[in-house]
Amino acid sequence: MKNTNRRLIFLHLPKNAGTTLNAVLKKRYSEEEIFQVGYNENGKWNINEFIELSQKEKDRIEFLTGHFNFGIHEHFSNEFKYVTMLRHPVDRTISFYNYIKRQKTHRLLDAVKNRSLIECVTQIKDFDVVNGQARKLSNCEDENFMLNKALESIERHFEFVGIQEYFEESILLLNNKFKLGITHYNTLNTAGAKPQIDTDLVRAIEKTNQVDMELYNIMKDKFVVEFEKIKNRSAKLGLLRASNKIKVIYDKLK
Repeated sequence: MKNTNRRLIFLHLPKNAGTTLNAVLKKRYSEEEIFQVGYNENGKWNINEFIELSQKEKDRIEFLTGHFNFGIHEHFSNEFKYVTMLRHPVDRTISFYNYIKRQKTHRLLDAVKNRSLIECVTQIKDFDVVNGQARKLSNCEDENFMLNKALESIERHFEFVGIQEYFEESILLLNNKFKLGITHYNTLNTAGAKPQIDTDLVRAIEKTNQVDMELYNIMKDKFVVEFEKIKNRSAKLGLLRASNKIKVIYDKLK
């Protein structure tokens, strides 16, 4: 994506297939053009390292990526567009709970480790747990305004919003929009088979994440409309799937 005006911010929402998408997008830039917001080699969150860069240093960045709230574009003098990936709140909550329990240093581990999933859903009121997607996309804490602010942010500043449950379709739409030349991708940071869940848990997650549910359903419908505009989409999707299977086999044989 070098030598174009498409400067991107990847707003990586936790447990939304973002690690895979991030790897796909980073291939389009040189190391000097990328700033990754995350934990540095000392285990410290490096968001202040980005904020404290000079304006000249910030304006050399072409691709900013990581876990942060909407609004970080205001640190740039150049125009940036956002991309992100949404996930169904039920699946995301379950995945996030299991992820926390696998991490020895996660900030929520003490709160989670002795609670069942449904206890976590009903008792823990954390910004990543309760309407975590709408909260980050809106940069708003008031749930009465969160949905509208998130939708306004997307309408004005987002170039692409993918859907995790339509991941291959998302890759194809992203490829079509930005002319990335993607032929395959490596699936990263996944946790295996999806567990069986009961209806009480589903209802509890949906109740706790009502704003995220509304946001997800609205954006999923918009995604489907956009995807259906792609010419020869079935053939292109089949080719992407076949290429990816070949790449997986090739990697195993190396």
